[in-house]
Amino acid sequence: MQSTNRFIRCPHRFLSIATFLITGSLLLAAPLSAQDENAEEAAEANSDEEASLELDPITTTGTASPISVLDAPSDVDVVGGAEKRREQGGSLGDSLDQLAGVSNISTGTQVGKPVVRGLSGNRVRVLNDGVGVNHQQFGVRHAPNIEPYFADRIEVVRGASSVLYGSDAIGGAVNVIPVPVPYARNGATRIDGAFMGHYGSVNNERTYGLRLNAAGEANGLTAAVISRQAGNMTTPDVGTFPETSIPGRPNFSGDLDHTDYEQLNGELAYGHRGDWGSVTMRYQHWEDEHNFLLPPPVNLPNGIGIGQNLENDTLQISGEFFLDPVWTLAPQLSWVNNLRQSNPGPGGTTRPTGSTREFLSEDMVLDLERDSYTARLEARHARLSAIGGASGRLGVEFVREEQESVGPVALSPGGEIENVSLFGLEEWRRGDWIFNLGLRYDDRTQSADPNRTFDQSVIPEDPALRENNYSVFSGSVGATWKFTDRWSAVANIGRGFRAPELFELYVNGVHGGVAAQQRGNAKLDEEISLNTDLGLRFSSDRFRFKATVYRNRIDDYIFLSNTGETNAGGLPIFATDQDDATLTGGDMTLRWFATERFELRATAEAVRGEFDATGEDLPLLPADQAGLGAIYTRDSMGALANLYARADLRYAADKDSAGRREPFSQFDNTPFGTASTDAYTLLDLGIGFDVGLGSHGTLNVDAGIDNVFDEDYRDFLDTYKGYALSPGRNYWLKVRVPFAL
Repeated sequence: MQSTNRFIRCPHRFLSIATFLITGSLLLAAPLSAQDENAEEAAEANSDEEASLELDPITTTGTASPISVLDAPSDVDVVGGAEKRREQGGSLGDSLDQLAGVSNISTGTQVGKPVVRGLSGNRVRVLNDGVGVNHQQFGVRHAPNIEPYFADRIEVVRGASSVLYGSDAIGGAVNVIPVPVPYARNGATRIDGAFMGHYGSVNNERTYGLRLNAAGEANGLTAAVISRQAGNMTTPDVGTFPETSIPGRPNFSGDLDHTDYEQLNGELAYGHRGDWGSVTMRYQHWEDEHNFLLPPPVNLPNGIGIGQNLENDTLQISGEFFLDPVWTLAPQLSWVNNLRQSNPGPGGTTRPTGSTREFLSEDMVLDLERDSYTARLEARHARLSAIGGASGRLGVEFVREEQESVGPVALSPGGEIENVSLFGLEEWRRGDWIFNLGLRYDDRTQSADPNRTFDQSVIPEDPALRENNYSVFSGSVGATWKFTDRWSAVANIGRGFRAPELFELYVNGVHGGVAAQQRGNAKLDEEISLNTDLGLRFSSDRFRFKATVYRNRIDDYIFLSNTGETNAGGLPIFATDQDDATLTGGDMTLRWFATERFELRATAEAVRGEFDATGEDLPLLPADQAGLGAIYTRDSMGALANLYARADLRYAADKDSAGRREPFSQFDNTPFGTASTDAYTLLDLGIGFDVGLGSHGTLNVDAGIDNVFDEDYRDFLDTYKGYALSPGRNYWLKVRVPFAL
């Protein structure tokens, strides 16, 4: 059943999508000019680099210069190519959950938020082509507004990444690299593209997409649009607590009302290049309307639904200019507009009137809008004898963010943020050793602005508490020692920082998404982390092995804690506080190519985190996990190519909540819910193959079954665990059909 809280879609919301599609059609019809011989050689070099990504991924995120992930001192994973096509879901967190040391905070199937070594939200920097994306990430259920299908590859850096990305990267960084603008060779022009489709049975999700590419030697264009529609999520159908009166049974099971959603996302990118370098302009629009299931204050059979409207618009202009054989200048300008609107659930209506920003105040209790402007300039250089043969990058970045809160509930008030930073990251190679050294300085000012806030009661009367200044140095040192042809050891130490969000400083209201009232603390200090890790890696024709242990000490760790009090509506009150904390853990990945056709994969991860003063657990840590997978492949079988069949076992240990500091901890005290979870094991199966279509390209087909035995379980990072089970058996199919014009 579709929820009555669905936002009514208005035609104006398609304006940005229609604009870039019309523009794309005009550009597709425009003549593509020729390019000179030097640019052709650059195109061939670029093509060779892209080919190398299939065999030994190259990353630029978190490293001084492009380097193999096996050699980089930083612990890096790259998800791209066929692996990305198989693993990607509708959310960023779901697309990365299979990586060791990376977990997913989920809410149904529409929200997926990456967790890197126990840290998430404002402690993991999500980037779109190297520029930070602010998506109001203070909320547990606030996932990155990123379309995974628009990514060429996704790079994950574990450990402090503040040297390159400043605040919010003390746990790591996730850089989403978009599909590059295509270029052609030898004076030819090319127009091609692909249709894609994805179906998932667990929520009747239907995804349809189209990408168009137009390539000339000097000019290139790529455009894409994705439509995703899903009904209510289904879980294993077990007897509920209202039906059985058995404590611990979920309040809801089977078909969960108020869990449907719709998305319409698009992008357009144009590039021009020459022997001098290249310039790329890219626009992306992301739009999502969904419902959240909340537990009822009284025993309503279908629960309560809260409707939300989320939108993101991103415009990026980036360049790469070859100054000489050694130096390359890489400027980047970006603008991101983020909009988050929520209605109050039953009793309220959702009728936008005229435009997105014009609505009836009683319909939208939460309405936050943030504009982020980033100007970044990097000077990248090859080996310089003047500094001992180092290669690396030097840069300066300016960020300005302006936030408005015009709804009746000002969870995060209006205000401004300005951040100016200088940074450098260098790499030296000495025989069997690779060294990295980085340094960064940030000067940051944050202020709450009564003129940008509908409800001014959340802003302190004392002007001194309305503004916060942070001047912070970050640094990192890393080394790789290749002590044999196959074995290498790595070590890193990094100092990072995170400034408190406007939300953490000034929140004062009911946050419907977590069923609690939250209070801020205007006197918070910045978090300072000291992260160390040691790793061992092995690579041969038959084996790939990587294991890392780490320790992350965070001074003034910021958290929300249940005060034990309730408001007039009976909701728990959570207050913001901070204390020193330490995380320790390890993760491992092993791949064994037993034969040319058969491969075994194993992963394991565990993390512990506690407050130094009390020994109490940190919130939102994933359960210990392990995975075992088997993959059988064949190059061809008749007309089919690149066939595979795979089976994956996923195990998660039982996990106790962190008590009063755990989000949704109140459900440990209800007869139908839980904030702690039991161990579980799931089996997933998958198959796939390619079919050559001649000059049109290659048809890709992937299919599978997740949770084959329809196991009833609750994942510790599933925010529905307090009153519902995690998703049941899911049959899925993905198809990509290329074409050429």
